[in-house]
Amino acid sequence: MALKRFFLGHRQTRWDCKHLPALSALYDCLIDDDDEVREVGASAAAGILGTYLVPPVAADGLVGWMREHYGEQAEFRQHLVYRITGQTPRLDAASSFSLAPAEEQLLKAMEIDDSLFATEEQNLFIDEVRETERWSKAFCDAGALNGDGEPFDALAKWTEAGLACLMQLAEKDDGPLGWTSDQHAFAACVRVILCSVAVLTKGKLASLQGLLDSFMSRGRSAKVHGFLLGMATAKVELKA
Repeated sequence: MALKRFFLGHRQTRWDCKHLPALSALYDCLIDDDDEVREVGASAAAGILGTYLVPPVAADGLVGWMREHYGEQAEFRQHLVYRITGQTPRLDAASSFSLAPAEEQLLKAMEIDDSLFATEEQNLFIDEVRETERWSKAFCDAGALNGDGEPFDALAKWTEAGLACLMQLAEKDDGPLGWTSDQHAFAACVRVILCSVAVLTKGKLASLQGLLDSFMSRGRSAKVHGFLLGMATAKVELKA
């Protein structure tokens, strides 16, 4: 409710990066698994977007609004990279910018929990694929990310490592019940592929393009999920 009061009552004409923590919290409300929290978030977002939108649409609008207002700011570029890689943004000014390795994320997603009482997920509402698509679009549309700077370099390295890991996984046949059939493994693979395409839209990275092409070639032989290969192929053709 505090966020709702803040954004509905806020009349500041100049938004700056000190508001990013509040805006990030507002976005998290819009993707919360509690429908009441999402409704409060949508009402609060109306104070920024100018109209009430259902939570998923409001989340799209809020990301676009932040990109428009903060696209040139280093803090938001870091925020984008955290979000596109599926990691929690570090909004403390004293925190250093660093990404958890892509390999860790992929291998954790591949783990099978066969315990009697599996750990309950924190947020069952989040669609990881939709999240990656939403933030990768914001990354591609952000004018300041033109193939240089710390956030771009970190994402490029993260993505290359992720593709190298996918290459190793693709040495094993996939098929209908293979390693991409698990929703978490599938989402992690989508994240690496979309990050690859996003990075390639910002710069000519021959090594990354070569890895993506090699993964698609090996993936066809290993019967990797057709949606993944189709997504990579379509995106590469669109970029070209």
